[in-house]
Amino acid sequence: MKKIIITFLTLIFVSNVQATIITTTGEGTAVTDIDRIATFDNISGSLLGYTEDNILVSVDDTQCCLESMYYGSGGNDSFVTISTTDGIDFFGLELQIGSGYSSAMHNVVWEIKRDGITTGTGVLYDIYTSSLVNERVTLGWSDVGLFDTLLIGASLSSNNYNAFGQSQAIALDNVKIDFGDIKQVPEPISILLFFLGFVGIIFTKNKTA
Repeated sequence: MKKIIITFLTLIFVSNVQATIITTTGEGTAVTDIDRIATFDNISGSLLGYTEDNILVSVDDTQCCLESMYYGSGGNDSFVTISTTDGIDFFGLELQIGSGYSSAMHNVVWEIKRDGITTGTGVLYDIYTSSLVNERVTLGWSDVGLFDTLLIGASLSSNNYNAFGQSQAIALDNVKIDFGDIKQVPEPISILLFFLGFVGIIFTKNKTA
């Protein structure tokens, strides 16, 4: 019985451990099942409140497109926010990143949120990209603890870009979201109910034995 209780408490503790956000480079490294995708193929206005396939991609800027496929934010001091219109949590997100600047190394600042709470931040240094379509790089974020929002901005490494609030001109294409249903971590309450039922069965067997 002691072993059962120890196992139960261990699993409850593990289920509450903060999941680790993994950043990756390369297509298919963070999203294996594409549940939603924004390609920006038909974008004609600014990215202010832009929605496609129930993905919300927005930046506080009224300038528009680099070519017709993806968006450059025009060198503002803000960032791009990516979420879903229906607030669904997701396991993985990938996007192709470009820039309104020339071909060069860029720093990418990012922040992950869930239910309005920041769960991770970081800077990806020296990512080579440009305004050219064939020089875009695929970046990915995944978290078994799930997230619902990505904030992202990019600028030349030579600008020492390392925080939101500095001038940046990110460009995006092919934003993919993976809900990752089979990868989701069970809620602590589900584990609690399961083990309470299991312990109840053990007690019942002991009494009838």
